[in-house]
Amino acid sequence: AKCSDCHGAHRILGVNNPNSMVGARNIVATCQKCHEDANARFTGYLTHATHHDRDKFPILYYTYWFMTTLLISVFGFFGVHTLLWLPRSIQGIRERKQREAKAHASGMSKYYIQRFTASQRLTHIFVIISFLALALTGMLLKFSGLSWARFIVDLMGGVSGAGLIHRFAAIITFGYFAFHLFSLIKKKRDRRMSIKDMLSGPNSLMFNLQDLKDFGATLKWFFGLG
Repeated sequence: AKCSDCHGAHRILGVNNPNSMVGARNIVATCQKCHEDANARFTGYLTHATHHDRDKFPILYYTYWFMTTLLISVFGFFGVHTLLWLPRSIQGIRERKQREAKAHASGMSKYYIQRFTASQRLTHIFVIISFLALALTGMLLKFSGLSWARFIVDLMGGVSGAGLIHRFAAIITFGYFAFHLFSLIKKKRDRRMSIKDMLSGPNSLMFNLQDLKDFGATLKWFFGLG
């Protein structure tokens, strides 16, 4: 949409002017030129909202900076983590091959330890698929004016196709979230665990003192000190 689609071309009036195309009396009809189902609620959309204006749009401003800080912090921290982990991981693969060769020579059989159950592995697959789909289709909205975004939208069957993919990925997200809650409730019942045990026990996802100890041990491992 262009500015003239909403404001007109040769008779642009202020929003408080009753004859303005975006005035309270005419704005619904103006929106209905492109959006046939538009109503008064539809016109409440903040067309010119910007996260750069803290005074007019404080919620948008602080949300933007919170998410930006969060993303930079997470990607920065785990980017460094990956750079430190990679050489140690390569070294670990070499050492494992040496151990396996010695074990094979001595007649020892190989064994595997199962880390996740089948349902947990399936949930991880759904998390990966839904996250990538939501992130990609969300970025297409954010960068809709760029050529690469339009190219990907065309691959998805247009805007409507991208929208369907986004909604389907959202349904998957709500699905595995509900399944996870169900799993926690079942775990609490089967193991007769209290809420306190679930939140502060050794297998809890809540941050605790052991996490700090593990973090320190990981740093030592990165630099070959433990």
